[in-house]
Amino acid sequence: MTSNEIFYEQNIPGGLAVVFNNPMYYDENGFRMLSTQFQRGFVPCTKAASNGIITISYNLSQFVCLYDILPTMNPAMFRSVITSLIDKINFFRENAYLKCENTYLSVDRVYVDQMRYEAHLVYLPLKVEGDEDCLPYFEKKMKDNIAKIYNMYENVQDAANAGLVAQITGAPIVPPAPPAPAAPRYAPPAPQYAPAAPQYAPPAPAAQQYVPAAPASRGFVLCSKGATPDIEIDKDEFVIGKSQQRVDGVVIGSNLVSRVHCKAVIRNGECSIVDLNSLNGTFINGKKLTPGAEYRIADGATLSVADVQFVFRTR
Repeated sequence: MTSNEIFYEQNIPGGLAVVFNNPMYYDENGFRMLSTQFQRGFVPCTKAASNGIITISYNLSQFVCLYDILPTMNPAMFRSVITSLIDKINFFRENAYLKCENTYLSVDRVYVDQMRYEAHLVYLPLKVEGDEDCLPYFEKKMKDNIAKIYNMYENVQDAANAGLVAQITGAPIVPPAPPAPAAPRYAPPAPQYAPAAPQYAPPAPAAQQYVPAAPASRGFVLCSKGATPDIEIDKDEFVIGKSQQRVDGVVIGSNLVSRVHCKAVIRNGECSIVDLNSLNGTFINGKKLTPGAEYRIADGATLSVADVQFVFRTR
């Protein structure tokens, strides 16, 4: 079963709608709990049901996407946002009803209230098999994202934020480079006399054989189309599945993904996908992969790990 058969997303005026085609995966208790958690930093939503199809509509009219606002934020605004993101980790530690694996973590799915500069998350009331290992992964991924966006945008960087990010991530603080010395106001004129070129010039060295430059290494990332976080492929054989102890890239938010599901193989600057005898299959652009065989995947292709979909990107 693919994610489109379970639920799909629609952009609506002022918000986002998630349509559950299969109501057996909809969690009514999760929705009831979510409807009371606006003050704790979750995007408010409403439910509609028609002919067995359930639609959850998220009201984004008072929010702006974190990805869109980052270039215009100052350090104080950024500090307020990341502090509220860390509060979400504490919330999931305390709350037994909402599951962290049902929360979007990508920067373009974090929304900011511009009145208070607090972060709000989109939570899917999706029935998933509980996994006690998800919270540490959720916490690490959120902290990694905070460090990544802090390092990308100079306009949010200052000493206070550097200390806060270092405290959150455990990374050492890198002091800013000292400013370059000012150029001298007075520069002496260049000498008018230039020595004559020597009459004898040594012969030019023999031309060397042309050696083509090695191709620049490329990075690969699986951009999530659902609740699971993005996955960055950072080794030549990168195993993907839901067992945090046995894989390199953890897929959360689905009980259809095998513990060890598939792997990405990097060879000669290209990426291939291999299904590892998973129960519910691996798909590239809807085509099911034969277990054990390598399939080249191109930039922009859709990779489905059981019912969890990603867009494959090179960079």
